[in-house]
Amino acid sequence: MLCLINPFLNSETWKSFTAMNDVRGIVRLNNFLWVGTSGGIYSLNENDSTVIKYTNADGLSSNDITAIGKDKNGLIWVGSSSGAIDVFSPITKLWFTIRDIALSQKTQKVINKFYNVGDTMYIATGFGISLYSISRKEFLDTFNSFGSFGETVVYDVTQFNQRLLLATEKGIAYSKINATNLSAPESWETRQDKSTSLSIFNSTLYAATINGVFSFTNNQWNVVTGLTQLTLKLVASDDAIFLLQQNEVKQINRNGIISTYGTTYFFPITDAILGSQNNLLIGFQGRGIASFKNQSWLTYSPNGPVSNNFSSVVIDHDGEIWATSGRNSGFGFYRFNGTSWYNYSTYTDPILKYNDFFAITVSPTNEKLVNSWGAGIALVSKEGKVLRMFDNKNPGLVGVENANYVVSGSVAFDKENNLWVSLYRSSSLDILWKMKPDSQWTSYKAPQSNNYVNVLGLFVDANGTKWFTNTLPGFTPSPAFVYFNENKNIAGTSDNWGSLLESDGLTSLQITSIAGGKDGDIWVGTTSGISIINNPLTPSKNISKLFLGALRDQMIQCIIVDGVNNKWVGTPQGIYCVTPDGSTLLEHYNTTTTNGKLVGNNILSLAVDNKNGIIYAGTDKGLSSFTIPFVTPKEKMETISISPQPFLIPSTTNITISGLSENCLIKILTSTGVLITQFDAQGGGRGFWDGKDNKGNYVSSGIYFAIAYSQQGGEIGIAKIAIVRQ
Repeated sequence: MLCLINPFLNSETWKSFTAMNDVRGIVRLNNFLWVGTSGGIYSLNENDSTVIKYTNADGLSSNDITAIGKDKNGLIWVGSSSGAIDVFSPITKLWFTIRDIALSQKTQKVINKFYNVGDTMYIATGFGISLYSISRKEFLDTFNSFGSFGETVVYDVTQFNQRLLLATEKGIAYSKINATNLSAPESWETRQDKSTSLSIFNSTLYAATINGVFSFTNNQWNVVTGLTQLTLKLVASDDAIFLLQQNEVKQINRNGIISTYGTTYFFPITDAILGSQNNLLIGFQGRGIASFKNQSWLTYSPNGPVSNNFSSVVIDHDGEIWATSGRNSGFGFYRFNGTSWYNYSTYTDPILKYNDFFAITVSPTNEKLVNSWGAGIALVSKEGKVLRMFDNKNPGLVGVENANYVVSGSVAFDKENNLWVSLYRSSSLDILWKMKPDSQWTSYKAPQSNNYVNVLGLFVDANGTKWFTNTLPGFTPSPAFVYFNENKNIAGTSDNWGSLLESDGLTSLQITSIAGGKDGDIWVGTTSGISIINNPLTPSKNISKLFLGALRDQMIQCIIVDGVNNKWVGTPQGIYCVTPDGSTLLEHYNTTTTNGKLVGNNILSLAVDNKNGIIYAGTDKGLSSFTIPFVTPKEKMETISISPQPFLIPSTTNITISGLSENCLIKILTSTGVLITQFDAQGGGRGFWDGKDNKGNYVSSGIYFAIAYSQQGGEIGIAKIAIVRQ
């Protein structure tokens, strides 16, 4: 009996890579700052500046953090835009998740603020305020109607002089003294003007509003003279109250004197807190945390990519990750060497001209070519240094209408290591360029037709045919699927150029991605599913549509091929893995099926490390990686390895047999040579065994042998397996 085992039963190992420079909230616990960001949270030790990051891969329900706080027990409370609340113990490192708000029927579930009084945590949300018992771990009450305001977004909450006060979208709501039923609208008094923050200083309550700062004295609100502009946040110390405006900070001392704190800052201010030395620490959008010392700003953000947008991801020959930030308001591109991130932009390398880099390719010699929207192509050495730009000056790439504005959708290499460059809407119709290994350039003109000028991405097949994408997310300019071969007579070409239409069998003319299968077929992703060109020499006669229900009519954003020819497809609904012919769905990864481990469902890019069996998924919320059972088979077996050792059964996972060549038969034998079971390697380079014999029963404890036979060359690999039956 053959042993049929699903290799995906082996648990994936997930990692998340996110930018944490967009500060959403700060709280201090002892000498640690806990910072909530758009890419998760981190703790910063104020004494030695050490950082520990936490993302969805570590226990967070979401990386899109909107509030962070603490309670009387020293637990950290983290709120997200989805309404999920995660409670973390810095001592035990354990998480507790509160999902009631996230699972509610409310439309505005965002968590805006935590305010702890005794055993009660006040939670300000997008629909009102909820009270939660910390000891009983249950909600006590929810209020969402405040006098004349009705239901509204609550940004902040505090208590003052026996009143509960709320800063809301519609203004300030505050309960009447001795009000017994806060659910009743008449229990609340209100004051107009959107308010976002409340604070108490010098026995006076202050409120930040869109029309300035107000103080509450003698049971009425009065504007603070000289502070009538938008104020976002209030932070009180013993000696002053700090008023955070969009790009500067003011302060009021105990004598009522108003002054400017620090200097104007050019990034939007989001939050602030007092540090352990009573110094003001300010959070910024896109710039991390800063403090003003010695007449200058000292900034800090943890090492990471500068943006959470990963429009393109590649793995170079050294296993380093390279990625781009996108063509709209981009932040350049980034590199991760396994330990640290390095960010490339006009700030670090002025030669780049713009920061809108959206595609990246690794050359056969491990150089990187990075495509920008307008500046041409950046060439980065294998050591990671920006060497030059390929643009209108050298070698003379022709731009869009304005000849200087060069847009290259992507680059590709053929079997002779020639570099091919496609140019979008070249004003001279020289839309395809070739650089030989000796750096000599040749250009190719497109026919006089609008079908051919909108080329973007580029794929070169085994026949040397160049196939062009024409669509990016939110960008759909092209009327045809274009291909070119300067050496071979491809059916349907004229002057070496050809195009395909929907009448030829395409699911759509909006071509988003192209990948070549190991069988020579070409997978074409479109805005309405996948088409497969089965014979690229006669493309129009051999197009089939992928009718797999999970992918039919879907927006396809990227396609990659793993070491055993499975296809991995990125969509706005997550990742789909299908068999080599596309007939069977192997796995669907999204934030739900991965229990939140995938950073986001909108998959913009995919890359595969076939040597180590790792998929990288780029999204608009960060980068996820996870292990897969498929690796490229070895050409020749040298040694095979077993993991884990010992293997404890029964088990919900499988034992992995690695180091196999292609098309292996695996036999499991006892120490005395009795055959227990046999099966084909399921993962190409890997085999998986569940610890059962050919009758489906778990084997006894002991030493077993895995013997792998190459069905093509007769090679043999042998390894011991230690089984412990529990």
